[in-house]
Amino acid sequence: MKNKNIVIFILSFLLINKIFSQTNIAIIGFANSGNKKENSFGLILTDSLYSFLSKIPDLKIINQEEINKKVKNLNLLQRKTINLQTAVDIGAEYGASHILIGDYIINRKIKQIKINIYLYKVSTMQVELKRSYTGSIGRDFFETVDKINVIIASLLTSKPIKSGKLIIETDADTYGDYELYINNTFEQKINKKENFNKNIVANIPITVMIKNLETKEFTYSNQIIVKNDETYRIVYKSKGGIIIKGLGHEGANIYINDNFYTKIPLLGEIELENIDTNKELTIYLKKGSDISKKRNITFSPGRYYILDFSSEVIGVKIDPLKLGKELVKNGNFSEDIITNGPNYLSLSYKIKQDLAGKWTLLCWDQGSGKCRKENNTLVIEILNPGQERWSVQLVQFPIPLKYGKSYLFSFEAKAEKPKKISVVVERVGGDWLFFSKELFFELTTDWEQYNKVFKSIGNDDFARLGFFLTFDKSAVYLRNVSIREIME
Repeated sequence: MKNKNIVIFILSFLLINKIFSQTNIAIIGFANSGNKKENSFGLILTDSLYSFLSKIPDLKIINQEEINKKVKNLNLLQRKTINLQTAVDIGAEYGASHILIGDYIINRKIKQIKINIYLYKVSTMQVELKRSYTGSIGRDFFETVDKINVIIASLLTSKPIKSGKLIIETDADTYGDYELYINNTFEQKINKKENFNKNIVANIPITVMIKNLETKEFTYSNQIIVKNDETYRIVYKSKGGIIIKGLGHEGANIYINDNFYTKIPLLGEIELENIDTNKELTIYLKKGSDISKKRNITFSPGRYYILDFSSEVIGVKIDPLKLGKELVKNGNFSEDIITNGPNYLSLSYKIKQDLAGKWTLLCWDQGSGKCRKENNTLVIEILNPGQERWSVQLVQFPIPLKYGKSYLFSFEAKAEKPKKISVVVERVGGDWLFFSKELFFELTTDWEQYNKVFKSIGNDDFARLGFFLTFDKSAVYLRNVSIREIME
């Protein structure tokens, strides 16, 4: 009998794994089956569940902001039960294979909440997961929510999921609100009075980014791992950043205001973030007794600066990096470009067959552009910048990436007028995870070489390189695009 139970458990586990692998889940929300005054509990449940599940690489969760707008317009949560047909129709509209809905009722006398959760398959309207939970509505309510998040995540991924606490605080009362992004997804605004304090998935890398709303720049970016049942705290102060280039001076000491800060890495370039603002800084390199020219700057909140010491004579220069094979095809644009490529949200067999290894110009959100080749240079003209910075983008896949490996990304570029662009190496579809953080570049009207090093936060044999070009209408000139693994 005992062996029979073990077999049944294993078969159930395998069935759950088959059902929920490669699914797109839309969290529709929770209906209040009791007093309307308790509607806020449903909002907390929905927000918390989305925030937790969306950070799990094995799950694909539909953007909650869009779902919430649709649900609100249809008044779907105003009744004591959710209309299943309407909920399924919403899921189908946003490409979900499954929808997650629920209901709850609160008993104030005993300070208790009972929560029912259901997962339905959109194509059949059949329930594939049903669970009920009972917990406290007092101080322990958020602990109840955290436990539900972990249980649901474990069921959907068919493996144990752990959680830890992430707290992010800031001194933003001086400079206004900041926007917090986790894994390139907006979470909330933060300031001195309102911080971020939530349980998140433990033991996996996540990228935390903070945007200064005044300058529209990301002024903080860091990859962290929150450990199981532990608290990870980030106290962000209004800072700036600096890129120090020292090709040929790898290993040289970086000094700020005559204090040792760090060393130039073997990559020959380092990005220093979280630098104190509104303070005059003196920065220089030192190798042995040799000292570079000293540079004096004063940081403003959210500003980034570039200091290049590569051309200076500081001791003896060392050998260049050891790099792996080239991952970008046609980086010198000697072959044809697909100017009007099909817009795609996933890599179907046909997309892979037609576009793999080819540069493609994609236009979204009313953006439009065209490109032409001039010798080994690609010229991209922006006809209409559209509504987003990615409205006109130049892309290529596959760029095979390995988790934890470092890559040297380089290209040469200029612009019709001084112009900002950004570049990502991303997952196609699902959560659109940026395996590199979003890399920003300031182009000038003269040819310059740009180099960035990034460490991949995931594995993907079909990652996509993308140039986001529509910060304004200035034309962009590109050549010699390259991504190569840095060999140990």
